[in-house]
Amino acid sequence: MINEQVLFFGLPINFSEEAILYQPTLKEMLDKNLSFEQLLEPFVTLDRGHFSNEKDNNDLKDFDIFFIQIAMGYTDFYAKSPDVDIISWLKSDTSNGLVIKRLINTLEFLFKTTDIQLQLSSGIIDDFKKNYITINKSYKIDRDTYSLLKQVVCEIFDTEIKITPKKEMSVEESELERRFAEAKAKFEAEHRKGKAKNKDNISLFTLVNYIIHHKISQYDYNSIQSLTIYQIKNTFKYYQSQEAYDVDLSYRSSGNFKIEGKSSHWFFDK
Repeated sequence: MINEQVLFFGLPINFSEEAILYQPTLKEMLDKNLSFEQLLEPFVTLDRGHFSNEKDNNDLKDFDIFFIQIAMGYTDFYAKSPDVDIISWLKSDTSNGLVIKRLINTLEFLFKTTDIQLQLSSGIIDDFKKNYITINKSYKIDRDTYSLLKQVVCEIFDTEIKITPKKEMSVEESELERRFAEAKAKFEAEHRKGKAKNKDNISLFTLVNYIIHHKISQYDYNSIQSLTIYQIKNTFKYYQSQEAYDVDLSYRSSGNFKIEGKSSHWFFDK
C-alpha cells in the first residue's frame, strides 16, 4: 500500500498537511523506552476478529471495539461513582486500562504531536459514526479510515497482524484437545533437546545482534540505532539472502551433492 521507496528510505508519510506519520528509528524508540510490540499492541488487543463468534456484530468495525470497551468500563465505574461524567472519568487514572489510551499514546509518538483529540457520541455505542479521533485538528480517524492507519503502521514495522478467532468446541472436543496437548508436551519433554526457535518470531534484539556481528556488516551498536524497524528487518533479510546463496554455492561446487535447478545470485530481486 505504501510506496516501497518510502519504507526503504524511512520517509515521513503524509495523512494530511498537518498530520504526518514519522517512521521511528530504533534510537527514538529506545529514548522513549518503547518496543515495536508495544506500539502495535493497541491495534491487536481490540480487534473485531476476537469477537467473530459473537451474535449480531456484523455491522461492527475494528474501530468500534474501542468504544464498546469505553462504554463497558464507564458503566462499571458509574455504578460506584455516578457523579463523575464520562469525560472526567476518561481523563482520570481510573480509566488507564482502556486500550484507546494506549492507542492515543502510540499516535502521539508516531505523529510527533500532543494534539490528539478523542470525540465521543452522546451515547458512545448508539451511533458509532460519531466517534472519532483527530490528529492536529486536520485528520480524522474514524471507523472508515482506521483500517488504513492500521495497515500503514503494520507496513512501517514490516509485520502482519493476524487474528485467530476463538473456536467454539463441544465438551468432547475440548477434552480431546486437552489430552492431545498433554501428550504432546510429554513427548517433547522426553525427546526434544530444548525449545525449537521460531524463525517468524525473532526478537528485535536478535535481529540487531545478527546484523552488527555479520561478517560484512557496516553497523555497530551506535550506528544501527539510526535505522527504522523496517530498515533493520530489510537488512536482516539482505544478509540472510547472501548467506543462503553462499551455502548453496558451496554445495554445488563441492562435487559431493547433486543440486537440481539453477542458482540465482543473492543480490538481485527474485
